[in-house]
Amino acid sequence: MITNNIGASAGQQQFFSHTRTSLATCLGPTERKTLSLQVLARTEPLTRLAQGYQVSRKFLYRQAAKAQQALDRTFSPSPKDKTVILHLPITKDWIQQFVLAEVLIGHSSFRAVIEILDTVFDYRDISIGTIHNIVNNAAQTAKLINQTESLSTISVGAHDEIYQAGKPILAGMDVNSTYCYLLAAEDHCDETTWGVHLLDLSEQGLCPDHTIADGGKGLRAGQQAAWGEEIPCHGDVFGTSCTIMHQCPPEDGMENGEAKKIERWSKSFP
Repeated sequence: MITNNIGASAGQQQFFSHTRTSLATCLGPTERKTLSLQVLARTEPLTRLAQGYQVSRKFLYRQAAKAQQALDRTFSPSPKDKTVILHLPITKDWIQQFVLAEVLIGHSSFRAVIEILDTVFDYRDISIGTIHNIVNNAAQTAKLINQTESLSTISVGAHDEIYQAGKPILAGMDVNSTYCYLLAAEDHCDETTWGVHLLDLSEQGLCPDHTIADGGKGLRAGQQAAWGEEIPCHGDVFGTSCTIMHQCPPEDGMENGEAKKIERWSKSFP
């Protein structure tokens, strides 16, 4: 068409220009879509397409760009990560629940809880002392609730002593459910201390078929004083067995017979 304009008068050139513009304007959605697909498919040169439809190359580029954007939107993954799942109203009660969850479930330190609240929620109106009070109040509430629990269904109890800052904490747990029915910080772990706690637990219905404990003298003497011979205390030899097996692994020459002897010995431990 440009060739046809060479040597034509100004009036003729204006006519051809008007005709090209009007043809592009008159193309409907179906024709534009077909034209865009042909440009994207590159079935024939762009110049030939422009001549065939009597439109400009610039017009073809615009239509192809629109079609490409439509294809990208159709086949691109939806932004699910940016979809709002829920709106969370932050209240003082929610902050207390969050603090307890981080401390008891996430095992976070008090300073870590402060940093998480600051980083995730931009919340800074909390101190270490506040977190201590939240945890302490929850512990006192839990203590009152635990004292009302019935322990009559516990058949096997596991007792031990753990230490925090050099002081003993008396611990008792239901072997079947792992429910912790005793966790008391004390100054001593002697016969009297263990006996008093076991008697208190008896008032809540604790009367197991037997208990499991290590060779701690205070622990065993306390159970003997509280429950007598009616409830036996079986030996906890897990630590001893692990120590022996670690010192004498099979690759160092331990025969199967020796391993079986250790197993029989552990079962016969009182």
